[in-house]
Amino acid sequence: MKLAPRWAPLVILLATMQGLSGCGEHPLPGTASTAISAGDEPQAIAAATEPHKPAAGRSRPPSLLETQELPDLPADELARRLNPAAAAGDPRAASQLYLVLARCRYLARNAGAEPQPQQVDRALLDRIKMSEQAFIAHLEASTLAGQEKEMEACQKIPAGQIEQAGDWLRKAAAAGDPYAQLIYIDRAEDLIGGATEMLRNPGKVARFREDAIAYLRSASAAGSPEAMSRLSSAYLSGGVVDRDPVVGYAYALAAAAAANRAVPADVRQLEAQLTPSQLAQGRGLAKRLAP
Repeated sequence: MKLAPRWAPLVILLATMQGLSGCGEHPLPGTASTAISAGDEPQAIAAATEPHKPAAGRSRPPSLLETQELPDLPADELARRLNPAAAAGDPRAASQLYLVLARCRYLARNAGAEPQPQQVDRALLDRIKMSEQAFIAHLEASTLAGQEKEMEACQKIPAGQIEQAGDWLRKAAAAGDPYAQLIYIDRAEDLIGGATEMLRNPGKVARFREDAIAYLRSASAAGSPEAMSRLSSAYLSGGVVDRDPVVGYAYALAAAAAANRAVPADVRQLEAQLTPSQLAQGRGLAKRLAP
């Protein structure tokens, strides 16, 4: 499925935003069983599976970030149509309603902001026979015109409803919507508030972190390669959870297997930093994490 043109930029925006850093310990259930005793180490290393290679003839699963479909309708009309189903407990409707309201909130907060500098591929400019300055001017004008139409529709939605966008994301994730669970970790501002609110409510921040990791684990258990990849990043960076390179490596391998892709180069670099025992543990855990 493809996004309607007016809503595609929102999913791209959500896909590139960063999550909240810093967290207490959130051990992965079952990781204790991956420990290898000194006596068993040679056998465990020998039995460790080779890193994943794409399976011939196996198609790649659709990306959660690419399968969010919203009709090409104005925001106020979408909100009106989605609200009854979301209020009745439909998690997908709640997730989509969040997307609509979050987009309106973003536009309202960034109204009048200066356009971000653009980098344009020189080969593209040669093909369309335009100068970089002319192309960027055209792109900015088109974007501004589209945003003005979006803002007109958003202004028909009560401001209070827009400010409650985070409530719909929270409900959708809690009800098991995989897309909501995947992006939850990136939506700290919608779910907690700005920096000032975060400083005033450390309890909310701690709860957000716990929920975000729990939702990623839920989406990962359902087979989402993106959730596995985000968990890998979390464990390797040590921001939202305590740093654990073995678990991070395992999730990276599982993500590659679930997506039927070759293991990325940065994971190969990580392998050079792990001991043979850690590699064996990580590969063994990856086999249990991958669907």
